[in-house]
Amino acid sequence: MRLRGIIPALATPLTPDLEPDEAGFRRLVQYQLEGDVVGLFACSSTGEGPMLADEQWSRVLGWAIREANGQVPVLAHVTDVGVPRVLDRVRRAADLGADAVAAAAPYYYQHTDAEVLDFFVTIADRSPLPLFVYNIPQRVKTALTVEQLLELAPHPNIAGMKDSPANAVLHLELLRRVRERHLDFTVLNGTEAYLGASVMMGGDGGLLGVANLAPRLCVELYEAAARGDAAAVRELQSRLSDLTGVFTIPGGSFAGNLKAALEMLGLCGSTVLPPLSMPTDNTRAAIRALLQRHSLL
Repeated sequence: MRLRGIIPALATPLTPDLEPDEAGFRRLVQYQLEGDVVGLFACSSTGEGPMLADEQWSRVLGWAIREANGQVPVLAHVTDVGVPRVLDRVRRAADLGADAVAAAAPYYYQHTDAEVLDFFVTIADRSPLPLFVYNIPQRVKTALTVEQLLELAPHPNIAGMKDSPANAVLHLELLRRVRERHLDFTVLNGTEAYLGASVMMGGDGGLLGVANLAPRLCVELYEAAARGDAAAVRELQSRLSDLTGVFTIPGGSFAGNLKAALEMLGLCGSTVLPPLSMPTDNTRAAIRALLQRHSLL
């Protein structure tokens, strides 16, 4: 399952009573498809997926699959604390009709390098769906090394990875060594700040939270990098990096700021799951100014 292009890490619109909002979610998915994305990532970190109740998680994933309607593959985020719980979500994703799953290293307990490798191999061996390894140390506190990822890459049921390390050097080193070995292994960048560099160095695209707001901008940057247009990459990367600042405007949580922006775009409401916070009035004003600067309003 080789994917090339932009996949949004979908937000999960919610009603004021904290239930997933089907109408808002469907509008968001259609907005992404109109932006020429090549896949959808449901129940992601951006989508507050780890905070959803099991029934809510299944509902949201099912909506993504039905709304995609075979136009693009749907990846399900199945990260949890250990093999039994992850495999339970994998089976539910398969039953719902997902095309692949993505799992980060198990969190809560401290694990040895050997245990982490065994975890991914066990999931890949038992999963009826292709597995994408999700490297996101800032969330699960386990940083996968380049050596571990290269060891996992040849597994026949590991289709690729989403790499979101804080250190761009490690990501680019992974790309160099994957391509040097001619591995048929998708490497998707999960950090907007160096999407252009990632693709120009042989990456396959991005799995990005900011794509919720501007899928077409993300796609244009990917396409410029894929064709080696350095001037266009510089200009588009600067725009994307500036827009990504929506997540860190003080006065709101990353999800609250994103939901406020999506509400301003008319896609869904701004409710987030507690204890995530909603943006202040001053933060909302800064978010609106940012969207206007990028001609999204």
